[in-house]
Amino acid sequence: MFVKPMRVCFPWVVCYDFFMDKFLIHIHGGESFLKQEEYEAYLSQLAVDIPDKQQVNSKRWKDLYEEKFPEFMVIKPKMPCADNAKYKYWELILKKYIALISGELFLVGHSLGGIFLLEFLSKNVLPKDVVLKQLHIVSSPLQAGDFKVPENLENVGSQAEQVFIYHSKDDQIVAFSDGLLISKKMPHSKFLEFENRGHFIGEGNEDFPELFENIKGN
Repeated sequence: MFVKPMRVCFPWVVCYDFFMDKFLIHIHGGESFLKQEEYEAYLSQLAVDIPDKQQVNSKRWKDLYEEKFPEFMVIKPKMPCADNAKYKYWELILKKYIALISGELFLVGHSLGGIFLLEFLSKNVLPKDVVLKQLHIVSSPLQAGDFKVPENLENVGSQAEQVFIYHSKDDQIVAFSDGLLISKKMPHSKFLEFENRGHFIGEGNEDFPELFENIKGN
């Protein structure tokens, strides 16, 4: 499948040259609240600090995509209002990217990004020239504010050729049971259980070999 070269620029992201037929889109996490007062309470309790140079320069596993998969066009959108996210705005942005691509698609959603992708794929059908090869859900809850994993995920399973769900038993942000329940909603998915990876952020999570191997194995 050939994709005609095309440069597209958005004001909130860098320019992308779409000329490949393999695309990897990573959707980051965030916070979501149903009520304004909940958001304000979150901000009032939010701890802040000044990161040192080592923290600023530290690599995260999502920074390794380009190195691991040079044959992919890697897209990491900065989703709007990540600290008070709303599903409809995130849906709007992802639809813009989907409309620009043609070929094989690999989706990765971390935390809130995972719920978003499950909800998005439940409510939307991808264009016929986009083949969803793999969907990766990492440490995602069943519900967070404006985002909720639908009861029926048949539309997700019918579009994704492979679904992988990753969750660690020591995750202090999202309960391990949420990952298990999501996997049960999709019997054809593969659930990867970990003991000491937390929320797949911070020290010790600079790499994600299991995720990368699954993508390479496609």
